[in-house]
This record gives sequence, structure tokens and C-alpha cells, in this order.
Amino acid sequence: MKDYLKAETAKLEKIPYKRVLAVGDIHGHFTEFMTLFKKLDVSSEDLLIFLGDLIQGGNENLKMIRWAMAESKKSNVIVLMGNAEDDFLNGAKGKFAKELKEVAKSDPQLEQQVIEFLENLPTHYYLEKIFFFCHAGIDPQKSLLNQPKTKLLNNRPKKFAEEYLGKTLIVVGHTRVQKINEAYTIPMKLPNRNILLLDTGIKKGGRVSCVDVLSGQYWQSEQ
Repeated sequence: MKDYLKAETAKLEKIPYKRVLAVGDIHGHFTEFMTLFKKLDVSSEDLLIFLGDLIQGGNENLKMIRWAMAESKKSNVIVLMGNAEDDFLNGAKGKFAKELKEVAKSDPQLEQQVIEFLENLPTHYYLEKIFFFCHAGIDPQKSLLNQPKTKLLNNRPKKFAEEYLGKTLIVVGHTRVQKINEAYTIPMKLPNRNILLLDTGIKKGGRVSCVDVLSGQYWQSEQ
């Protein structure tokens, strides 16, 4: 894992952070996520990026969103939209919608605050033309500066990996690494491609993962 950025080492001097920490899909598993977060020991010198799908799957969706809402006020924390958040905004039902409606009975302002937070989530983050972070994938036929939302939130590696030959590292969640290799349990860089997959299957009994894309070091939640 740690050698995948060797060719880009000189360019990394442009990054104004000690670490750039990308976190894969969480899917409402707040307790498990916190076991990971404690290991990270995040400081103001780090950039922390969530790749989306914070909700839908586990039983602590609202806890996860409320935590993210508070943390996102920090200048070094970025929360991206995933297809789960987009689906919720478009009326999809699920555990998160049920949790939010229940809590809104006693805190009517909370529902609107959550919706406004989700509506304003960015779909991607492009860092110094070295790293491109999004939830799912890209359209390799288009510039990274002009990507369609549907691809950023819903694409799969099998649909864009073969055609993507760029030097920018594409960092995504959405597709479980086990879909690529059943035996895999840790973040995966696709062979001969600058594509890094961070969904390590928390929704299916796996773990939440985080990678420092500057060094290649990774951490995972406890089960």
C-alpha cells in the first residue's frame, strides 16, 4: 500500500497538510466509526475527508450525521455527498429517515437543519491536481473539473477503471473491495491504475477504513 505514490512524491510538497485522511463508507455505524476515529488522533495539521454514505445501513445514522455536522464546521474537515445522502434527499425511505422523523417530533428544527446540511454537501474535492476525492467514480471521458453528478455518486470501477489512465489519484468509496476480490478486507489500489477504493464493507460485516493518501498508511475500525 505504501509504495503507490512513489511516482508523485515530488508533487506532494504542494500539499499544505501533514496528513490527508480519507474515510470510506460508514453507513450509520457510528460506534464502529468512533473506534477508528480515536486511532487517527486528528489535528489541525491534517485534512479529514469523508467520501459519503455516512447513512443507511446501521442503527446510528442520526448520531453519525449530527457528529459530521458539528465536525464539518472545522476548516480541515470535508464531508462529501454519497448516493445514500442523495437518495434520502430524493425521498428514499430507510433507517435514517425513520430516525430523523422520530427525533423531529421533539426537535422540529433538527429535520430542516439536517436536510440543509445534506443539500449543501459537495460531490467531490480536487486537491492540487494530485488527488480527486468523490463517493463512487468518474467519467473518464470528461475533465475532472467537469464531472456529472450521477457518475460521482453512482459509478463503479468496472465501468471507468479500464479507461482511466490519468496521473491524478481517484479516491472513492461506494464499491466494496470484496466485489473486486472476495478475500480482500483492507483499502485497495487497483492494479496499474491510479484508483483507490476505501469501502471495506462495514455494511456487510466488514470495517470502516481510512487512508492517509500522502503516506499510504491505513487504519480500520474495530469489529
